[in-house]
Amino acid sequence: MTEDSAAAAHPVMRHLARKLCRCVDPRCQTQKVQLDLPERPTGGWGSHWKSNAPEAITLRREIATRLALGHFVLMHVDGECRWSERKESENARHFRERFRDRVRRVLDASGKDPAVLDGLLPVIPHFEMEAWLYQATDTASRLCRDGPCGRHLELFSQWKADRALLDEVEDTKGACCLADRHNEELAKDFPAEEVAAAGTSFAAVVELLRNTPRFMQALARTC
Repeated sequence: MTEDSAAAAHPVMRHLARKLCRCVDPRCQTQKVQLDLPERPTGGWGSHWKSNAPEAITLRREIATRLALGHFVLMHVDGECRWSERKESENARHFRERFRDRVRRVLDASGKDPAVLDGLLPVIPHFEMEAWLYQATDTASRLCRDGPCGRHLELFSQWKADRALLDEVEDTKGACCLADRHNEELAKDFPAEEVAAAGTSFAAVVELLRNTPRFMQALARTC
């Protein structure tokens, strides 16, 4: 699931989820992983997931239903702050302290085992999703050059040389000419292993998944 409203948001999550699985367990045969992309309200979830609006109630019920079926829910929300300021992320705090508890209450009300809540896994890039997608620096450079723009080639070169830099860019989407127009293409070329090695927000998600025993067991069953 993703809070993004862009048309490419779901395809982006599909590509990233498969790359995450391979990064977490290189033996994983991702063709055996079923990825469901639930319907979103018009305009996406946006900040609705944090509210008690009807859309948010529907979302929590859908998550609880999937968890009760033994599914895993990877839920993307932006950190909306630099990685170095991650302890101040209101979105991360809300997910951890309030959203999970609201889903747990749905599980309790329906008589489901609250232990399945370990299948609700946050995917939190800092500052926002483009901090991961722009890591496809070779593709980004080509798109910038052919745009035509060409003004951000040195920037992409710097990000390639030090992949931790992108997690420190505020308003990542506004940092270059690409904005969010090529996100699906960038997601296809996302260099997951290199970005994980940088030790920032993507690595944190990889570590979270590796420390979720039931998730690791599910990946192992694809081998």
